[in-house]
Amino acid sequence: MIPELPLNVVVVDNHTSDELYKLVSDQLSRWKLASDNFRALKKISTRTMEVNGLRVDVQFNPARAISSKARTDEAGLNARPCFLCRSNRPAEQLFLDFEGTKGKKYHILTNPFPVFQNHLVIAADRHIPQSIWHRYVDLLILAKRYEGFTWIYNGPKCGASAPDHLHFQAFPSDILPLEKDVRAGRAMEYITCVQDASLYRYMHFAKGIFVIDGTTSKSVAKMLYRLLDCVPVPEGDTEPRFNLFTFHCEGHYISIVVLRTKHRSSHYTSADPSRHLYMSPGCVDVGGVLITVEREDYEKLSP
Repeated sequence: MIPELPLNVVVVDNHTSDELYKLVSDQLSRWKLASDNFRALKKISTRTMEVNGLRVDVQFNPARAISSKARTDEAGLNARPCFLCRSNRPAEQLFLDFEGTKGKKYHILTNPFPVFQNHLVIAADRHIPQSIWHRYVDLLILAKRYEGFTWIYNGPKCGASAPDHLHFQAFPSDILPLEKDVRAGRAMEYITCVQDASLYRYMHFAKGIFVIDGTTSKSVAKMLYRLLDCVPVPEGDTEPRFNLFTFHCEGHYISIVVLRTKHRSSHYTSADPSRHLYMSPGCVDVGGVLITVEREDYEKLSP
C-alpha cells in the first residue's frame, strides 16, 4: 500500500537533471511570488568588466535585496521565523526529497528570489546551523546525480542569508565566469595531490582561490578537509570562512574553494554615499556575477 504523501512533495522514480527543471516548472505554475521573480530575471540589467584577468558580470537585481540586506546577527535571526524550516514555508512551495550519507535528509526547493533561471535551494530537513563538516560528500553526491548543475555552499559568515539553517544552492552549470575559466584550465598552478585528487591554485581575479579535481568523492573530500585544516578559524566561528562550488563532469568531481576573511566589506557599512554598497557577497558574487540591489550601486561599482 502506498502511503499518503503531503500535496507539496514531488515523487520521482529516477534521478536526472530533467527532474530539477520539472520541479521549477511545476513550482512556477502555482506560486505567484516565485513566478513573478523568475519572470523579472528577463528584465534585469547586466554589464561586464574585467577584474584581475577575469571578465565578470554585474547584475542589477532588486528582488535580491531580501538576501543582501538580511540581518544575519543573532538578534536578527531570532527576530524572524526560519524561512527554510518546513513548518514556516508557504503552502505553495514544492520540494524533492534527497537523502545523503548516513541517512541525512534534505529538501530540494525552488529559490523564490533567484539570481538565475532554475535557481534552487537545498535545505536540511531539520533546523541545524550552516556547516560543511560531514556534509561535503552529500554535495558531491548531488553533483554527480544531477550532472549539469553547479552546487554551492556559502559559509555562515560568507553570504549565507540563513546561517542558522544548513542549506546549499544550485543552478545550471557554466554560468559563472570563474567556473568557465576553471573548466577551460586557465590560470591554474598545480600544488599537490591526495590519492586521485589534485589541488591547484587559480591565479586570476582574487587571492585564495583553489581548485580540487578528482575522480572519487572520498579523495576529493579528503583534499578539501586537508585544505581547510590549513586555514585559520576566526574567533567565534565554527569553520574557516570560504565559499564552495562543486560540479561533476566526465567522471571528475571539480570543487572551487574561495577563501575569505570578511563577512561583508567595509563598503556595506560605510556612511560615505560614494563608497556605500549594499552587497553581501556569496558564492555567486565571488564566482564572478556581482549582485547589486540598488541602481546607484550597479552604476558605480568598479573593479
